[in-house]
Amino acid sequence: MPKGGLAGADARCMDDAASGNISGKFQALLSTTTKAALDRFQPLPSTPWVRLDGVATTRDFVTWDAPINVTASGAYVNLQAYSGATSPTQNSLSLNDSCNDWDAGNSAVLGNAASASTKAFGSITTGTCIADSLYCLQVP
Repeated sequence: MPKGGLAGADARCMDDAASGNISGKFQALLSTTTKAALDRFQPLPSTPWVRLDGVATTRDFVTWDAPINVTASGAYVNLQAYSGATSPTQNSLSLNDSCNDWDAGNSAVLGNAASASTKAFGSITTGTCIADSLYCLQVP
């Protein structure tokens, strides 16, 4: 689990990017009880987010062209990813949706990284704060 709140999750994203020799500023796509995930990326870019392999994924996280399932090392994965809410435009409904706003806790809302639909963000609620990954997006 990304510990240390959003700052800790963002640091993990930056570390992953550095490990993959990827430049730029990266942040975690996570909702908290005080902020929706997409609010961290405003204004949204006019072009879609593109995976490392050059494939466009989504502009708005409502409509999808492809899943966000490529890691910083270029691997294709089918993992659960932390999200914190059922939609990236919503705050976490409670601390139980976001592992206590990504600091500790025992439950979270997760998405499926291999999905090119709304299931990619917030389709699963787990009783533990254990997931495989989180989404890291380059800040426009």
